[in-house]
Amino acid sequence: MNAVGTRVFRIALRLTTLVVGISAVCLVLGGAGIYLWSSAASDAAPVTISLTADKLEKAFWDVYLLPKRDLVTTPAAPHDDTSTTFVIEQGETLWSVSLRLESAGLIADSTVFRRVVQAEGLDRQIEAGAYTLRPSMTMHEIMQELQVGRVPDVLVTIPEGWRLEQVARKLYQEGVIRSEQAFIDEARRPRSGYAALHGMPASPRAGVEGYLYPETYRFDTGSLPGDVVDRMVSVLASEISSAMVDQAIRADLTMYQVITLASIVEREAIVDHERELIASVYLNRIKEGMPLQADPTVQYGKGCQEGSDGELVCWEPLTQEEYVSAVSDYNTYLHDGFPPGPICSPRIASILAVLEPADTDYLFFRTKNDGSGEHVFARTYEEHLRYGEIYGGIGPSGE
Repeated sequence: MNAVGTRVFRIALRLTTLVVGISAVCLVLGGAGIYLWSSAASDAAPVTISLTADKLEKAFWDVYLLPKRDLVTTPAAPHDDTSTTFVIEQGETLWSVSLRLESAGLIADSTVFRRVVQAEGLDRQIEAGAYTLRPSMTMHEIMQELQVGRVPDVLVTIPEGWRLEQVARKLYQEGVIRSEQAFIDEARRPRSGYAALHGMPASPRAGVEGYLYPETYRFDTGSLPGDVVDRMVSVLASEISSAMVDQAIRADLTMYQVITLASIVEREAIVDHERELIASVYLNRIKEGMPLQADPTVQYGKGCQEGSDGELVCWEPLTQEEYVSAVSDYNTYLHDGFPPGPICSPRIASILAVLEPADTDYLFFRTKNDGSGEHVFARTYEEHLRYGEIYGGIGPSGE
C-alpha cells in the first residue's frame, strides 16, 4: 500500500471509530431520554430531569436488554414448579451467584441475569441466606425473591446420645425438614470422603448413625434432608483429626469401631469423669475375648416406640428377661464382638475416651443406684456380684 493509501486508510479508521463512539453515546443518551421521559410522563407533578450516573447506567442496561427481552421474561422451565433451596454464601459475588443459578437450571443465561440486576441497581443488595426458587420463575421474579424472600432459619440443638430417629423427629418438629422418613432414608445412604468415616463398611446397616454430631445448629426451614445430613456429618469430620485416626490404627481399631464404642460409652456415662473408665472396661473385654454385654445395645435393637405425648421412646429400662429375649444383631449379650455399628451420636469427649481410655484392668461395672449417676467398677465377676448385693441393679454390667 502506498503512502496515500495508508493515509486514507488511517483517516477512514478514525472516522469509523468516531462514528461508533458517537453512536454509542447517542444510544445511551437516547435510552436515558426515553427512560427519563417515561418516568416524568407517569408523574402528574412537574419533574426536574437530571442525568445522574445511576440513571445513565440504568438507561444503558435497559437498551442493552431490549433484544434479549425473551430471556428476561420467559422462565428457564415454564412448567417446572419444583421448589429449590438456593443458598447465597456470605461475600459471594453477583457473578458467582448468576453462574450457579444457571447451573441449577433456574435461569437460562447468567450474563443476561447479571445485566437485569445491574439495570435495577440491585447488584449490591443481594444478601447471604437461603432462598426458595423455582425454574418457572422469570428473571425479574428471581431477582425480587433474592431481595425479600430469604428463607427463615431456626436454631436447633441436637443432644448427645440420640439415635437417628430422635434426631429426625426433632428436626421435623422444628421445621428444619419436611419429612422424618426422607431424612432417615437419606441418613442411611452410604457416604464417603470424610476422615471421620475411616473404616466404615461399604454398606453400613444404619448408614451414618453415630455420625450426626450433637451440636447446636442454625438450619434453614424446609432444608433438603441430604444437606442437613451432610452438614452434621461434616461437623463430626471436622472434629476428627488425622492424629486421632492414627491413634485408632495404632490401637488396631478403625474409626468406625471407635465411634461404635464411643456411642455405647455415651449412653452409659452419666458423669463426665467416668467416660475413660467405662471405655477401659469395654476395651478390656474385647482384649479378653469377652462379650461386650452393653445394655444400650439391647435397647437400640428394640427400636423406638411412639409415646403418648408424641415423643419417641427409645431407651426404656430393660427387664432381666430382655437381655436374652430381645433378638437383635445389636444385642451384645447374644452376640460377641462389636455390634453392627454405632447406636447413637456420641460427643467428642466419648470418642476421645475410647482413644485414650483409663489404664485399668476393670471388666465389670454397675450403677450405685444412689442418684449420683456414678458407677462402681470391678476386676472380677465375684467382686461384681458383691457390689450387686450392696448397690443392686441387674444385668452383668449392672445397668
